[in-house]
Amino acid sequence: MIELVSVTVEKRDGTSNTYEIFPEAMAAIEAFTGIGFFQVFAPENQKLNNFYYCAWAAEKDNGNVVKPFEQYRKELRNVRFNFPKAEDSPYPEE
Repeated sequence: MIELVSVTVEKRDGTSNTYEIFPEAMAAIEAFTGIGFFQVFAPENQKLNNFYYCAWAAEKDNGNVVKPFEQYRKELRNVRFNFPKAEDSPYPEE
């Protein structure tokens, strides 16, 4: 069983929330980036815009009303990914 990644989203207004990245958001991220979800975090694929999209997709998939992606980015201060700890995890080391 693969445990879910979560993302902590910090906004410019000082709010901070953590959202799990569910399969629906993972599929949207794959469609946006053109690569597999796990590959988004590989060093050769790391792009800030992809990370911001992950935050947007996760927040949206967790039931929040979000602005269009281009406007959403303007609200961000930071995003931080929280990976499960498991020896057989497909996620990268922190």
